[in-house]
Amino acid sequence: MLGNVDLNHRPIVMDGEDYHTLYGSSYFMSDFGLPEGENGEIAFNVTPILPDGTMLDDYGLERYIEEQLASGKNLEDLDVFMGSYSSMDEAETAAIEAHEKNAELYDREAELMREIQENGSSAELFDTLS
Repeated sequence: MLGNVDLNHRPIVMDGEDYHTLYGSSYFMSDFGLPEGENGEIAFNVTPILPDGTMLDDYGLERYIEEQLASGKNLEDLDVFMGSYSSMDEAETAAIEAHEKNAELYDREAELMREIQENGSSAELFDTLS
């Protein structure tokens, strides 16, 4: 099942000279007390970056998922859900692909953000986005 994290609209979270990509962690459904699939255990990927740009650490991400599930939301409706897979290997392969695609998208934007941080905002920098 595909997730609902939009790579094009999730905020970039800078970390000094670098940035965080969206992929965060892979889990098994049973890690959160969710039922296994018809063919056994199901793995899923999540991002630690919330839609507002908040970056969660591993503990915070797990608590966030638990709170959302406890509130009655389905896993696939969570704003951090990146997809579910039939095995952990499949989930990790998808995570690597998501990380690489995300890095490509972020490279130019991150470079612009670095320039803005170093030089302040200017119309010339924003013109390069057009």
